[in-house]
Amino acid sequence: MRIIITESYNQMGVEAANIVAGQIYLKPDSVLGLATGSTPVSMYQRFAAVHKSVGLDFSQVTTFNLD
Repeated sequence: MRIIITESYNQMGVEAANIVAGQIYLKPDSVLGLATGSTPVSMYQRFAAVHKSVGLDFSQVTTFNLD
């Protein structure tokens, strides 16, 4: 397991989004278990920014929302 320590909540979201975005680029039909609630909001905001800037494509991704 890789542990990443960040300086802030927003930086944590960036790091998490980069990891998941990398997975999606490598395997566009990835299956992801995504958390709900307020904890992952910064990661989801980063996903939106990456989608707008470079066109991260989620069309083949399957997700399961975890609560």
